[in-house]
Amino acid sequence: MNKKAFLIILSVIIEDGDYVSLWEIVWELNSINVVNSLKVAKEILLFLCEQGYIRLFSSNWGYDTETKEICNKSEILNILRDDKNYEPVGVNSKYFCVTETQQGRAYYAKQG
Repeated sequence: MNKKAFLIILSVIIEDGDYVSLWEIVWELNSINVVNSLKVAKEILLFLCEQGYIRLFSSNWGYDTETKEICNKSEILNILRDDKNYEPVGVNSKYFCVTETQQGRAYYAKQG
């Protein structure tokens, strides 16, 4: 696993203090010239999910929309594995985003 990319993704999720869309994570990796950024993002997010460090949500892109947590493990894994879920969406379109768990925040604190 690309350690630099791993720490970038973890820091974006935790330091943002809010929900981070899946496509924003790919953009972050692109900004530091990570080769195969989509593949790397998926690998790292799947690892973070398996470790219980992140939570996944769905929402509609736009102002003041409801965000719903996705709790079914199989559904979460399918969403994180699907390339199309990492593409930017238009206004009022469904998208997926992540935020950290307490365990994820504690793990990140140990990385410093």
